[in-house]
Amino acid sequence: MRRALSIYLVVLVAGCAPIHVPSTPRAATHRVLCYGDSITSGMLDESWPMRLASSRPDLEIINAGKIGDTSNSAPRFADWLARGSYEWVVILIGVNDPMAGTVDSTITVRNIGRLVGLARARGASVLVLTLLPVTRPRGETEPFDLQTFTRDVSRGLVSVYAGSRRGVVLGDLRGAMTGPDLNGLSDDGLHPNAAGNAFIAAFVAGLLPPARSSP
Repeated sequence: MRRALSIYLVVLVAGCAPIHVPSTPRAATHRVLCYGDSITSGMLDESWPMRLASSRPDLEIINAGKIGDTSNSAPRFADWLARGSYEWVVILIGVNDPMAGTVDSTITVRNIGRLVGLARARGASVLVLTLLPVTRPRGETEPFDLQTFTRDVSRGLVSVYAGSRRGVVLGDLRGAMTGPDLNGLSDDGLHPNAAGNAFIAAFVAGLLPPARSSP
């Protein structure tokens, strides 16, 4: 009887002891908001954020591109920021500003600065991309030179954001996409084609750090 009781007590005490099960690390995911115009929103089922999501499974990509949008879109941007938290915000916008009446590149740079400030205030790191090179010729009825405008905006962004700035990274996409061997990245001289979207996605992927697994 005593032997049986002893065995019972040993089993009971062992059953009360905590059991430690090795935890499985959760898959790392960073939420990334991609903000811009039609260059970001893409056409049909083709966009650089979609390709970025395919190449970086550690990132949850939210495409907030809107056709025809301009840098003077802080309220829409703030609305997207209010929808959730993001580790990173990628900003690529400004090419439509002249069509909306903003032909001064310094105003566009200042508008983008407002967007950067809003994102930083929400705790997100920001990747600012310079504007794509425009290769299509200027239309006879266009009162502005889009090639010069996008060049000047890009130079302004480089001047403001190049170097160390806490929480903000500059990606000189225009510089990376400029060259005789890169003419096949756009069919209309303005929007990226499939090859262009793949190029932008790879460029952005190389600038966003990997998400780290958490226990």
